[in-house]
Amino acid sequence: MLDMFLGGPIFVIGLYFQWHISSILRPFVISIPTGLGDTNIQGGRVNNSQHWVYLYQPDDYWKFIAAEIGTLAIMYQLNSEMVRQILGCLIFAVLWAIGWFSSPEESKRWVWAQVKEIWLWMAVSQVMNASQTRRRR
Repeated sequence: MLDMFLGGPIFVIGLYFQWHISSILRPFVISIPTGLGDTNIQGGRVNNSQHWVYLYQPDDYWKFIAAEIGTLAIMYQLNSEMVRQILGCLIFAVLWAIGWFSSPEESKRWVWAQVKEIWLWMAVSQVMNASQTRRRR
């Protein structure tokens, strides 16, 4: 059931990020905290000294697409389902890392509202199916 609630939104939002990344015209910085290092408080702000930082250039898009296609081709040839799932998760992790930092806050809020609405209707549907199944017995 967890796969049903998380898989769809992660996939659809990943596709949105793929589309959004392809339309980027200016470079931007991706900064992901690693959780390693010392945390300090300066001037009322909590700072972590360790971040993974990458400057995304729009020219890099085709390199990422080539890497994504290569990864998908490798996934197709593999016999190990576990490795396939790990590589698929890696593709979506990269899409989310780049897409999250490139998307405007307004878009993120709108998408989050849509995901919550979809989850509500999925939960209602599950409850309705469960209640109908019990009545049949």
